[in-house]
Amino acid sequence: YGNMHLDYDILPNLSFMIRTGIDYSGDIRVSRKPQSTVTALRGLHQREDYTYFEQNSDFLLRYNRNLGSNLKMNLSAGGNNLQQSRYSNRATARELVLPGVYNLGNAASRPETVEITSDKQVNSLYMMAEFDFQNALFLQVTGRNDWSSTLPKGNNSYFYPSVSVSGVLTDLFPIKTNWLNYLKLRSSYASVGNDTDPYNTRQYYDYSPLPGSVINRATIANAALKPEISSSFETGIEAKLLNNRIGIDFTYYNTNTKNQIIQVPLATSAGYAAKILNAGQIKNHGLELSLRVVPIEKKFRWELTLNGSANRSKVVSLYEGISNYVIASRGAISVEAREGGRMGDMYGIGHLRNETGDIIYRNGTPQRTTSPIKIGNYNPDFIVGVMNNFRYANFNLN
Repeated sequence: YGNMHLDYDILPNLSFMIRTGIDYSGDIRVSRKPQSTVTALRGLHQREDYTYFEQNSDFLLRYNRNLGSNLKMNLSAGGNNLQQSRYSNRATARELVLPGVYNLGNAASRPETVEITSDKQVNSLYMMAEFDFQNALFLQVTGRNDWSSTLPKGNNSYFYPSVSVSGVLTDLFPIKTNWLNYLKLRSSYASVGNDTDPYNTRQYYDYSPLPGSVINRATIANAALKPEISSSFETGIEAKLLNNRIGIDFTYYNTNTKNQIIQVPLATSAGYAAKILNAGQIKNHGLELSLRVVPIEKKFRWELTLNGSANRSKVVSLYEGISNYVIASRGAISVEAREGGRMGDMYGIGHLRNETGDIIYRNGTPQRTTSPIKIGNYNPDFIVGVMNNFRYANFNLN
């Protein structure tokens, strides 16, 4: 890896920065199975050479100025170029002539080879404006536009802005007292765009293990793929009371994600395993609360912090014609996204129940459903954490 960085002060309040960095890594991945292994009765030897290259270059023009004695302004604009390349060369000998000799030359038949090259580039332009009034009222506005090589022309450009405002009311107004030491309100809106992996917009052939032949790709590409967009709103309050003996930090957030890029499984009769599409709208909202209390403030100090959060995600819609999307499965249990349900809902065969919710028995045996039903959700209802800090003289214990 390596990087170069240049800063130049054009004027006392105008500066220019340009930099570039390179990250390169490579590793050799080897898999071996001795003869008589259940999945490789005659042994197996596999070697993969993997390399990753990334170059990140950006520039930034910064301007700052005081607009009077109480108002400060910071403006910046810049751009970024991201280039990523991945290379993988994998060879597999599925049967070995001599046991315990793990070398591709010891293969009983021609080794299977897979060579993959993947390139991606994203160009970006962005700007940011910050205003500071009396170091108590803050406004920040940002905007960014990305152009991704992994999305089709016409849909490869996506813009996402953000705006945030916060104010320390105890500095803006004469409301500071012995019991109210600090009060801050904040609110923000932000949008974030996301692209996809390379080569998901055009159909192509994969090389076949049979020499000199190719096969259809197992996944259907999407030439009309759109970027995934997440928009979020957040608001909160921060307060310190009773000579900073009590501190409260509360946050509410609401996120809406649309045009999610997913792979939807297809029936075997389609001739493909899956297709790539923009599907679904997910809404996510939650609360975060932090309470800090100092019960003892003397030579011995005890600080108690309680943290709690709760989050709910709802599947608003899926792709037309799709009633459910299997995220993961294990045995008879699957994690599925269904319209109107929550993210993380689990489905499987459960017990038959009557109108009051009691399990139905027949000859002493609980009866089971004939089709999958919702049996739970793997997300916690809420999360609570407790932290204690004890200090005596120069000693601290957490």
